[in-house]
Amino acid sequence: MKKYLLLIISLIFTFCLVSCDKDDEPNYVIRKYGYYSYLDTISNVTIQFDTNVTSIEQMDYNMKQIDNILLDIEKTFSVEQTINMQINQVATSLLMNVNKNSGVIDENNNLVYTEVNDDFIHLLKQSTYVSELLNGSFDVTVGPLTNLWDITGQMGIGEEYIKIPTDEQIKDKLQYVDYTKVLIDEENKKVALPSGMMLDFGAIAKGYAADKVVEYVKTLDYEIVLIDLGGNIYTIGESPTTTSTIGIRNPFWNNEGLEPYQLMKTDKRDTSIVTSGIYERYIKKDDVTYHHLLSPITGYPFDNEILSVSIIGESSALCDAIATGIYGLGLEAGIEKIKTLEGYSAVFITKDRNIYVVGDIEFVVEPGTDNFTFNYI
Repeated sequence: MKKYLLLIISLIFTFCLVSCDKDDEPNYVIRKYGYYSYLDTISNVTIQFDTNVTSIEQMDYNMKQIDNILLDIEKTFSVEQTINMQINQVATSLLMNVNKNSGVIDENNNLVYTEVNDDFIHLLKQSTYVSELLNGSFDVTVGPLTNLWDITGQMGIGEEYIKIPTDEQIKDKLQYVDYTKVLIDEENKKVALPSGMMLDFGAIAKGYAADKVVEYVKTLDYEIVLIDLGGNIYTIGESPTTTSTIGIRNPFWNNEGLEPYQLMKTDKRDTSIVTSGIYERYIKKDDVTYHHLLSPITGYPFDNEILSVSIIGESSALCDAIATGIYGLGLEAGIEKIKTLEGYSAVFITKDRNIYVVGDIEFVVEPGTDNFTFNYI
């Protein structure tokens, strides 16, 4: 008992020595950190913390480590060499190696497996889970189709140079889109693809990066954190001095100021919000618009009444993938599916200005939204 008492007294004394050297009142500051080019976007992390606990210099150092997290994501999941990979002399990502070995046969006439890592296996399994959950409307093997359409690569060029794939070309690539054919050796961390198949984690990797950043930030001393990885939002913590909200973007907004930028907002914490929409990444040819959300089933851009769907839940990676797959299901089927997913909510915005809020989450409607109809399900 004496030993334990001495230990307790020692701990209390040590705590007093530490705490007495610090100001009695907390000194909260807010810092915003930017991360550029990673994941082909601009990312930001805003954090509030007490300088009596963590100095600004220490927090600057801590947040610099997020560069390494984002670089690791690119080194694992990028479909091509990025600027940051070039700077760090990384020639190929693990995904590039897997796709390069698609269909390669060894001396025993077996498919060649490519070594990957835990993150790769984990995200591949999460992708398979979402594919099964959404009846194939999300599929990580959509790579042959995204390469064929090249929506992002053709944005910004003259319409006369834009190339739309033919029905024959799309049909040819569709035969290589099937997540059930991916071979996974989980024990040895290896993956193999049959000939012609290509993986593309574009609809889930940013969400996974957000989850990894959240995992790291939670090891630090903070009050509140807002993570924005190219529109993949994650909020954690509670602030004793400030309030913060996250909003749902208005897909009709433009720079003319005739529409509000946000339609609604929520102060929900410790959650992710990810939006899939068709109003930013698209090409036009002969008065027809082709957006970047491609159907793994038809090979064409999804065609339905939805402009955007936002998914709210704990895992940003799953929100990311589910948003794409739910969009592909269409409004009615998408609403019914979300109702079955415990812990997930959704906001659907349709082309006729209807907004459908599904699930257990409270939003405050922004001013200037009188020309929208809000439906709560």
